Amino acid sequence: MSGERPRSALKIRLDILESVRDNGPSRSSRIICMANLSGRAYPEYLRELVSLGLLNEERDGASKSYTLTAKGLGFVNRVKEAEAFAADLGLTM
Repeated sequence: MSGERPRSALKIRLDILESVRDNGPSRSSRIICMANLSGRAYPEYLRELVSLGLLNEERDGASKSYTLTAKGLGFVNRVKEAEAFAADLGLTM
């Protein structure tokens, strides 16, 4: 056993948003790979992030791609600030 805790739902959401931020418009397969997601978990997270306005979903025929919104970027930045603050106190998120 590695001793690592499983990722929280917040961390998974953050990983998805950061992967889209870092890679630009992304299809599901790229997001799954870059955010280290299981194929079963990602649809729910993507739907939620789109419904919250953190990601845009763009369709081109049968395929979809996702882009980060300004609101999504703001969310990433605020969570990163909270992580840094927690780290300064010796805490992990």
